[in-house]
Amino acid sequence: MRNQQLLHFVLGKKNYGIDVLKIESIERLSNITRVPNAPEAIIGVMNLRGNILPVLCLRQKMGMNPIKYNDEMRIIVLDNEVNRIGLLVDRVIDVKNVDMDDIYDTDEANDLIQGAIKNQKDELVILLNTNNLLKE
Repeated sequence: MRNQQLLHFVLGKKNYGIDVLKIESIERLSNITRVPNAPEAIIGVMNLRGNILPVLCLRQKMGMNPIKYNDEMRIIVLDNEVNRIGLLVDRVIDVKNVDMDDIYDTDEANDLIQGAIKNQKDELVILLNTNNLLKE
């Protein structure tokens, strides 16, 4: 049994998970400055404690339509010592322990999705490949 803690969050009507060890912080939505000629999913940059942080709209990256900003939205800051990026998500739910041996492949598997797992409510949680998110 390989237990790991995952941050669970929501995009649209689906639940997603990210390894908590890849997360630097979770921030409230603040001023985001648009950047000309940036890739479409990069909605801009923000000042995070004196450092410039590119912010990616994860909804757009996953092929969903963007929604109007609201108070439940959060920015999940990922950092792998080479790259640092903020992911705009609809809502953060909780941190949960999961057995990584229970991960299975999904029809949605691609470079950004490493698999899926069922949560305690028997709902599907899609696990994101943070290494590939940070590469881009």
